[in-house]
Amino acid sequence: MSEPPTREAASGHTRTEEPQPTVSQSGHRTRLAPGALRQMVIGHLTAHPNEAFTATRISRIIEKSSGAIANALVTLTKQGITEQVTERPRTYRITAAATRSGQA
Repeated sequence: MSEPPTREAASGHTRTEEPQPTVSQSGHRTRLAPGALRQMVIGHLTAHPNEAFTATRISRIIEKSSGAIANALVTLTKQGITEQVTERPRTYRITAAATRSGQA
């Protein structure tokens, strides 16, 4: 069964991101594979190493839940891959160490 065209395909816009890994669910919906959202966040932050982003700003770019992204950012910060730059609003960026070590 073929999938309906995405908004990007319908509008003529294409993304340069890697395909999103999915796990099939009953019905027509799919969900991201475990860890895939964190990898998407890392990918975005790595592409913009000198910028700090809020979860909301990232969510508008990668079109995923800002709450889930906020949770991923907390986890990535605990792992030393990202760092929180400001408290209000909470902004994050990729760490230089993560970029150098290839974690990102």
